[in-house]
Amino acid sequence: MNSLIEISDLTVSFPGDKYRLTALDRVSLTIRPGETLAIIGESGSGKSVLGVSILGLLPDHAEVTGSIVYAGKNLLHASYSEMESIRGRMIGWIPQNPKTGCNPSMKVWKQVVEPQVTHTDLSRADARVRGMRLLDRFHVVPSDYWGDQYPNTYSGGMLQRAMVAMGVSADPEIIIADEPTKGIDTINKNSIVEVFSELKTKGITLVIITHDLDFAYRLADRVAVLYCGQVIEITTGQTFFANPRHPYSQALLRSLPRNGLIPIPGSAPPMHAEHAGCRFKDRCSDCREECTHAMPAFSLTEDYVRCIRYDNRNQAC
Repeated sequence: MNSLIEISDLTVSFPGDKYRLTALDRVSLTIRPGETLAIIGESGSGKSVLGVSILGLLPDHAEVTGSIVYAGKNLLHASYSEMESIRGRMIGWIPQNPKTGCNPSMKVWKQVVEPQVTHTDLSRADARVRGMRLLDRFHVVPSDYWGDQYPNTYSGGMLQRAMVAMGVSADPEIIIADEPTKGIDTINKNSIVEVFSELKTKGITLVIITHDLDFAYRLADRVAVLYCGQVIEITTGQTFFANPRHPYSQALLRSLPRNGLIPIPGSAPPMHAEHAGCRFKDRCSDCREECTHAMPAFSLTEDYVRCIRYDNRNQAC
């Protein structure tokens, strides 16, 4: 299977006075051309750190090892100017909070076309036309009125759609969206689903970082589950929502209202904790002695799961 981005053994940590916080621990993940990949997990699992790692937006004090290969280049070794040429143009970004992701002193149409203006010689007049067309495309209407307004006049749903328009402005081949439905009501969520469904039909590769399982259910071709900085399951969206393998994945689905709203017992360990064995073992009802040992990700055809119940190391080839 072809890969558009190949992430290998990515570890991201943040040194502090008392602790070292490890947000991602040897994450390996393939992003395929044209797919919608949902990266899910509880808050603090490392989802957003993974997104900003791809974009080269980690703070200077972050310590990073591993590789993120895109277009034959390890982005972790790319220069500032090289990343500037990739961000927005090749890889679009939709931040988690559109209200803080927008410039409050700039009209919305100017922000929508900023990625294209940055990467092309688009004139101001053409940029305005392009900005209004993008707002029309994503149902921020009438665009000739709303385009000339400032972000503080927008509702949450409208501003989220404007941020999607900004993300596609320069026609990137990949869009990374961080919690695109956060703080959005049901009606506006449906409109966001429609927007992302349209992007899917255009063949754009989507990486959706979310803890909104309903949103992932409606869009994801594949699902990668993060827990305590580790990828613990990778599978198709259909398999994840019908028959997840990892106990944590199963617990996530049981916590949905339609499945009884059963909470996951306990809480995830802090990022500075040292781990031995499965990181979910203290919350798992099926914990065994083997779960205290190192836990690799076991391969199940094209799927992977980090659980001793799927140990296939001793099976004949």
